[in-house]
Amino acid sequence: MVGLCVPAPGEGRRLRRNARSGWLTLGVLVCALGTFGFASPAAAAVFGADDRKPVPERLVQLGSQIGRLHNPMLGTNCTAFCVAPNVVATAAHCLFRKPPGRILRLQDFTVEMGSGPQKRQSRIAGARERAGGQHIVTGTTRLRVRPPIDAGSDWALARTETPICKGRTLPVEVRKIRSIERASDRGRMFQIAHHSDWDDWSLAYSRPCKVRGEFPSLRRATIRRDFRNVRHLILHHCDTKGASSGSPLLEQTDDGIVAIGINVGTYIQSKVLIRNGQVARKFEARPVANTAINASAFIAHIDTLASANILTARIDIRNLQRGLARADAYRGNVDGVFGNNTRTAIIAFQKKRGLAPDGLPTRTLLAMTGGAIDLPLPAANPAARGSAEIGATRRSAVTRAATTGADGIARLLHRGE
Repeated sequence: MVGLCVPAPGEGRRLRRNARSGWLTLGVLVCALGTFGFASPAAAAVFGADDRKPVPERLVQLGSQIGRLHNPMLGTNCTAFCVAPNVVATAAHCLFRKPPGRILRLQDFTVEMGSGPQKRQSRIAGARERAGGQHIVTGTTRLRVRPPIDAGSDWALARTETPICKGRTLPVEVRKIRSIERASDRGRMFQIAHHSDWDDWSLAYSRPCKVRGEFPSLRRATIRRDFRNVRHLILHHCDTKGASSGSPLLEQTDDGIVAIGINVGTYIQSKVLIRNGQVARKFEARPVANTAINASAFIAHIDTLASANILTARIDIRNLQRGLARADAYRGNVDGVFGNNTRTAIIAFQKKRGLAPDGLPTRTLLAMTGGAIDLPLPAANPAARGSAEIGATRRSAVTRAATTGADGIARLLHRGE
């Protein structure tokens, strides 16, 4: 799936004003969402020679811990890996982005772990009640593709309907970037993922590879200019292609293999020649680094999601919305439908109470808000609120045109086969 974003409104004019003649460097982020039926830049995430190979025998056990997130209705594929008996980690865009004109339904996703007689499959928990969204903790459901790109939030944890990861959990540990770099220099960092061009969806192994906080051609100042949540970003040179989004970035330690991050995409730079304020010539894009998200962004939510008592009944979600509204955290319709507005309200309520902001609609949260008590909502604004439910008060969306310096533009491209 190709979805190249364009510069923010007025960005091209601003570049022409600031650079009458000379070179400009353009940045592109490629997120490897494996999608059938769409073109893609095939070599975008391979650095130098393509050194991908079948998983070595010494790592074959990882085949039961790293699997595929598949949506046959959308034709999309990503990688996911086990982090708890009933929880997998992946990239957020694998769950929440869709081809244009398609309908995305979380109940259509299937998680597959292992192969042959050892293969296990499960849908996302809540699929039967069409309540899959309640069983996902994520950094974002609406990935921003214009600068500042929020790729640092492109992670998700999903609870599975059945515990397909029982006995197959991949340990997750947080590493500071200096520790990651030292492990990389010792040849201990590597990646295993599904690739859309690789041997009928078997896993591919990316050799020990360089992992850095910054590379010589991609400095931290450039990253901070183009990305949001940069403290969670990790750059690496492990070879990846379509459907590798959501795969674990792995470290071989003395005690075994651990996941230290989630792969989400590739950063590419290209140059254009400016003459008299106009683009005179474009040059081929060059991969600079792949991007991953440090486990520090999501590790605290794994155990919570695995054991949470999630609300799935519509009446329970409606009562939760009532409670959040009385706490002045929710402004949407009290309709019992769990969506972005309800998730955002839960996070706001949790932050205000000093709780971990996971956005999960739990029975504990329902009790905290008093949402199960059928009390009238405040009617401070009768035109917007009724005595029994909040009306359809809506705020107009404000679009801020994000700009970058004259030496660069960041874009986000979702890619797949």
